[in-house]
Amino acid sequence: MGATPSTYVKRLIVWSIIGTGITSVTTQLLTLREFLSQFQGNEITISLVLFCWLLLGGLGSLLEKGAKRPTLTGYTLLLLVISVWPLVQLLLIRWARDQFFTHGASPGFYGIFFTILCTTAPYCLMIGFILPHAQKVIQRSGYAFSSGDLYLTDGIGDVAGGAIFSFVLVYWLKPFAIIALTSAFLILLALVLIFHKKLYVLLGAALALAALFFRVASNGDLELKSLSDQYGHAVQYEESPYGRVVVSKEADQYTVWESGIPVYSGGDLIESEEKIHFPLSQLDRVERVLLVSGGLGEPL
Repeated sequence: MGATPSTYVKRLIVWSIIGTGITSVTTQLLTLREFLSQFQGNEITISLVLFCWLLLGGLGSLLEKGAKRPTLTGYTLLLLVISVWPLVQLLLIRWARDQFFTHGASPGFYGIFFTILCTTAPYCLMIGFILPHAQKVIQRSGYAFSSGDLYLTDGIGDVAGGAIFSFVLVYWLKPFAIIALTSAFLILLALVLIFHKKLYVLLGAALALAALFFRVASNGDLELKSLSDQYGHAVQYEESPYGRVVVSKEADQYTVWESGIPVYSGGDLIESEEKIHFPLSQLDRVERVLLVSGGLGEPL
């Protein structure tokens, strides 16, 4: 026998909880990597991101207590917003750094803390809110779904998200593509729930939002351009499991950056001449020169 409509909806909500876990963990890891690059960070930056994430997530769950009449439509809309917001958050983080702080200067502990707090607040509050809200929506449909069931289901998504990101996604895809891939499942579930409710006008708007989301997420030029505030004219951009590698160009000089830190600049003739001319001036005549291990950024 097929599932009844209410059973069908419950299954969709349970799958959405798993999808939320996958998306939230990958977004958290991308956010950590982004702030490490923006602030040339260390374990203090990591701890601030995790602190804000847990604090705001808990506050979101606390705010959910005020939701007295949970509805499937409201839950579906929130699910749709949560699925597309990670892309907005990533762009906001890249934009905010040089809008509020002097380019090249360290913002300091409190500057970094408040930047992390403000840019991650919308997503973390929604993530904290939606999990207990999903439980209420299921229970309102007449099904037993305990807090243990909720966090076990969410835990499955969290573990899956961490494994997929750490062993697959970080090796092959850039942040925009990772967000698009991990959010696709949530977007699909939201569209199915809207269709199930026969809200066709809302379905049209949701499809338009989804199309815009995937259009932006698949735009490699936009992703590269979003780094211009930090790096200037970026000509090459790659993500590795160990950090972000960017090659920027200014006039004839190329600079290689690793996680926001410049590690090599080419075309520095003055420095190269100083290192070459002084030792060679000690010789009466120079015919052939052997340079052994100039090192990264050294005269070649």
